[in-house]
Amino acid sequence: MTYSHMEVTGDLSRSLAEDLNIYGKVIDMEVVDLPADNRHFAVAFVALRMREIPYPVEGVVCLLKSYGEATPTECMVDTVFESEGPSACFCPDRILNQLSPTQDIVSLSWRQRCRALRDWDSERWADELLDDLPQLY
Repeated sequence: MTYSHMEVTGDLSRSLAEDLNIYGKVIDMEVVDLPADNRHFAVAFVALRMREIPYPVEGVVCLLKSYGEATPTECMVDTVFESEGPSACFCPDRILNQLSPTQDIVSLSWRQRCRALRDWDSERWADELLDDLPQLY
């Protein structure tokens, strides 16, 4: 994991959206607080419209953690794109439903794992494609 420093100015969601602006425009985001005994204090699931043509909307997982010398307004962020196979797979349907169709096997696998956690293990536009893909688990 490669973490970068982030200064939180006001709202965490707004600061994270500004941080992600280098990749594209945040369409939607959900920040989930994690239990205090977890090494991360929050995870954010993001629908991000990418800057490059054809401007697809991709899923992004941001893992947030504090560190020893951090002030209350500082944290570390690891930004993991869906094509990198994030391990956090409890992305809400609201975010998943906004993502662009893809044929990337790692992205499809992540989306499928997220939906399977809620007993819905098929992408709305990729049912047949998923059946033809090799299993990654």
